[in-house]
Amino acid sequence: MLITIIDAELYTYWGFKIDSSVLKYLKTPKEAVASLSTLKLIGFILLIALLVWAVVVIVKKIMPRIKLRINHFWQLNAILILPVYFLFARGSIDVSGVNVSSAYFSQKQELNHAAINASWNFMSTLFFPENKKAVEWNDSLIHHLDRFEYDCNSVEKVFKTNKTNVILVILESFTANLFDYEVDSQSAIPNLKRIASEGYFFPNCYATGNRSDKGLSAIFSGVTAHPQGSIMQFPEKFSNIGRLVSHFTKAGYSTKFYYGGNSDFANFKGFLINNGFEKIIEQSNFPYNMRTSKWGVQDDLVLERFFNDVVVATEPFFYCVFTLSSHEPFEVPYTSSFDDETTLGKYLNSIAFTDSVLGSFYDQLKNTKLWKNSLLIIVSDHGHYLPVNVSQDEPAHYRIPLIFTGGALYPKYRNMINLSNVSQTDIPNSILRQFKMRDSLLERGNNFFCKDFSAPVGFIFNFGYGVITPNQDTIVYNADAGHLIKYTCQDTIFIDASDAWFRYKMQIYSKEK
Repeated sequence: MLITIIDAELYTYWGFKIDSSVLKYLKTPKEAVASLSTLKLIGFILLIALLVWAVVVIVKKIMPRIKLRINHFWQLNAILILPVYFLFARGSIDVSGVNVSSAYFSQKQELNHAAINASWNFMSTLFFPENKKAVEWNDSLIHHLDRFEYDCNSVEKVFKTNKTNVILVILESFTANLFDYEVDSQSAIPNLKRIASEGYFFPNCYATGNRSDKGLSAIFSGVTAHPQGSIMQFPEKFSNIGRLVSHFTKAGYSTKFYYGGNSDFANFKGFLINNGFEKIIEQSNFPYNMRTSKWGVQDDLVLERFFNDVVVATEPFFYCVFTLSSHEPFEVPYTSSFDDETTLGKYLNSIAFTDSVLGSFYDQLKNTKLWKNSLLIIVSDHGHYLPVNVSQDEPAHYRIPLIFTGGALYPKYRNMINLSNVSQTDIPNSILRQFKMRDSLLERGNNFFCKDFSAPVGFIFNFGYGVITPNQDTIVYNADAGHLIKYTCQDTIFIDASDAWFRYKMQIYSKEK
């Protein structure tokens, strides 16, 4: 019952049934429950207390009154009925027993998920993790990967790279769907729209997954997400992944990462240090009274600290800030026209708060001497099902904004929109190529600054994958269901190539190191 209750709440945030992947977040319990509002947290505690009380009453008061007559007949029946219970649990007398795909019956994934027993799914992934993690690969499939790699003959020079400062802003849960969404003709992101209109805007960038650790792994290491986690949970594999920031550190850049929360969450710190960041500024570097968010320090205070440090930084530098205020439960010190008691209203209000802070940061930065020699990159860690209520297996769920701006951006690319589909996992390789740097572990990544760039992009959900072709056809495969659940692509060779792409990308998780 407890697992079912937890699943009911988590599903609204994650869009998939509870599994053993939630256990990794218990290493930082404060952050594990930070998505819950105070009211929900109190209600959850009271419900647990009520269940404990009920069990105590049953055991101490009711059970002693029940007189059971146990004879040899009932003992024999109990033994004989055990195989029947086992058969029910297994679900079949065939070689293949019951599995999660047995619950699938509808084209609507929400209905399929509702049919899956939460406790069974959790225990299945806990005791048989290999069923979820193992994805077979055969070298004979390697030729399929050519469909996912763009043959780049000419690279466009988009920004100046002679000791150019790099300022990276990663926005929590900012979906590109916000650009077309309005309430009473009001946008929640007027500043982000303005920044996009003044820079080089990629509105069709797709996140690799649906969690922050997956997004950071893609942005800094070009790693495709795993359905049940990210590369951050496997420190022993860090030597086999790309390291974007390390190349700037070697080139003499000072490097810092700013985050208002706990950098130990999901092993952020270990991953970021391995990637090359020399210093991490997190919640412990702020006065305790500033930690007014369940996740830590609100975005206005973090961006203020970030700006103050940027303007006095030793050049050249690579500084990054990761926001958090637009994370569930969307509690921010801000009131906008979107604010109401609905989840959508709270989400839009938190987005509007971070957008206002971002706008102030952007305007201040433009008025500094740094602007002329700085590249400002803005991207989201992942998308969100709000504001348009898209399910986790929909491509729109993963669409995020990607913007390049700053004084270092060549005038030709200002006020420009690039409608090509690009992947979040191609960000590190594309940036390094502009700076004439190379990382051998990113060689299979595309460079979306190539002239006339066009390539498929993919995303990973729990448990399956989706691919968007250059001509906007889609392929969505669910491994639990065991078949394609959505597709407009009729090219069977490309469908096979998509399967090969998924299998290839999962090999980093299957290898011993």
